[in-house]
Amino acid sequence: MSTTAMYSVSVRASNAPMNDVRQNLADYLAPLRARGLSLRELSRRLGRNESYLAQYLAGKKSPRKLAHDDKLALHAAIGIPLELLGLSPSTLGPTPVVGPPGGADDVEPCDPSDVGSDVALPRAGRPFRVTRDVVGRHPLGLQVGDVVIVASHAEGLQGLRSEQLVLVEMPPREGMPRRLLLRQFIRPALVITNRDGANEAVSLDGGPAGDRPRVVGVVQSMLRPA
Repeated sequence: MSTTAMYSVSVRASNAPMNDVRQNLADYLAPLRARGLSLRELSRRLGRNESYLAQYLAGKKSPRKLAHDDKLALHAAIGIPLELLGLSPSTLGPTPVVGPPGGADDVEPCDPSDVGSDVALPRAGRPFRVTRDVVGRHPLGLQVGDVVIVASHAEGLQGLRSEQLVLVEMPPREGMPRRLLLRQFIRPALVITNRDGANEAVSLDGGPAGDRPRVVGVVQSMLRPA
């Protein structure tokens, strides 16, 4: 059974010029490309056209720089340190930790009657109560005890957009049971926590298909019980 490697990243403040970021990426990719990593495949994993990274590394007019989401996706895909991509703590927030998150479920199903008799729930969606502080820095500012209304999602990663909150099913691994995680989606295939302190990121497209985390629901709305 494959596992996702875990490592912490110490992010230094960086004002690296654009050309330095390009050279840093080229230098980091060189040994990986020598071992068979294809720029075409890596561009595909970023959700870009096949020539995207080749054009960037060659200094073409388009793209002149990498998008923020692309940098996060590259970090998740190949492990390049974030500081080599010119990302600063003010840009990223807390230091990320990449790997399979530990602990219990982030949410638990709750009965609609527990939300309050005076609250009209949407017809579509199922209520879950937030049990862990994992996305408190997201614009919704979810807190432990809040209720999120989640619509089921069975279309893979299609139609998801960056910063959308999703429920992710983590398969059992290394003696840990199946878990249900509340995460922020980052295009094309990354989910992250967004909270004060250490953060976690998990790739959704690594490893055998049957052993990958998968998005099973999308947060439609939230309620804060009185």
